[in-house]
Amino acid sequence: MLIIWKDEFCIDHAAIDADHRNIIGRINYIIRAITPGCDLGEISSCLRELYRVTCAHFFRETILQEVSSFPHINEHRKLHERLLSELLDYIQYVEKLASETKGDRHLERELAACKSFLYRWILGHILDQDKKMTEYVEAMRTADDEVLNQDIEDLIPYIVKTAGVNAEMSRVV
Repeated sequence: MLIIWKDEFCIDHAAIDADHRNIIGRINYIIRAITPGCDLGEISSCLRELYRVTCAHFFRETILQEVSSFPHINEHRKLHERLLSELLDYIQYVEKLASETKGDRHLERELAACKSFLYRWILGHILDQDKKMTEYVEAMRTADDEVLNQDIEDLIPYIVKTAGVNAEMSRVV
């Protein structure tokens, strides 16, 4: 089942929502691509790209939370770390399956957990955790920070340059 953007997902009607739409589009692509006999190399590549974009989005969210004095920032940051770790686990799982797969093997069942994780992750995180930021949106909008106005693809090199790259991210970016 694909994820359809709904008004209830809106956080700021700006950068965060644009990032969420981008991430949902990537997740939908992966969900559609996971079929019997699918190309695991393509799935792995898409998951890696999702990881990169998600790192950039989480970086942006953290900056906005800092400038708006979001009180749950530490808890939110830990959730981000856990989600990225789980996503990295799925990347490694798909790459392991790809290295072990010979011929036309039906992998939809093996990858069902990955689909389920992606679906639960984005909807659960937006609707449960990110919604807590809505009352801080005005403070976020006043932030004079280039992170707020950059396209998510342009944000990735910025993160690498300014914030450094952790060990997990360096394996993906």
